Amino acid sequence: MDAVPRLVDVDLIAPFHLCREAARLMSNQGEERIINVTSIAGSIASAGDAAYIAAKGGVEALTWALAA
Repeated sequence: MDAVPRLVDVDLIAPFHLCREAARLMSNQGEERIINVTSIAGSIASAGDAAYIAAKGGVEALTWALAA
């Protein structure tokens, strides 16, 4: 359980901040693209991996939200 905050920081919070900064830097470039690579684990449940699955699913949702 102690590893959960670090896992969420690395697998979800860091991509959020990186996307936000990339979008800011690319905002005047015209046609921008941000590609996030996640894991199929974000869509498939497995016992004992709730934090990892939630973080990867969060990055997938973040990517959809950015594309909207």
